[in-house]
Amino acid sequence: MKKWLKMVLLVLAVDLFFYLVSSYIPPEKLAEEKPEVQVIRTKEQAAVFLLNRFPAGELKEFARKYKSGIPQEREEVKALLKRKMTEEEYKAIVNVLQEEQKKSMRD
Repeated sequence: MKKWLKMVLLVLAVDLFFYLVSSYIPPEKLAEEKPEVQVIRTKEQAAVFLLNRFPAGELKEFARKYKSGIPQEREEVKALLKRKMTEEEYKAIVNVLQEEQKKSMRD
């Protein structure tokens, strides 16, 4: 996987992790939700999904804005991602990012 794409995934992981923690969904509610149409369970699937959904230049721009650390730019990136993804796709990407972040902290 390209280094810049790994960086995009890792950088988004931190902020998206806090988003998920702040928007806890009780297990009962999760059981009511329909299964996802597109399965995204690995970083490779997430990378393919993102590359199919966004041009490489746009992903690089997302990474640049996210690395800047400016809260407004990070929020802008999250808003753009949410506009071009379903809620289920967004959650799936976030879950993959969380798992990758956990793995990188263990290593």
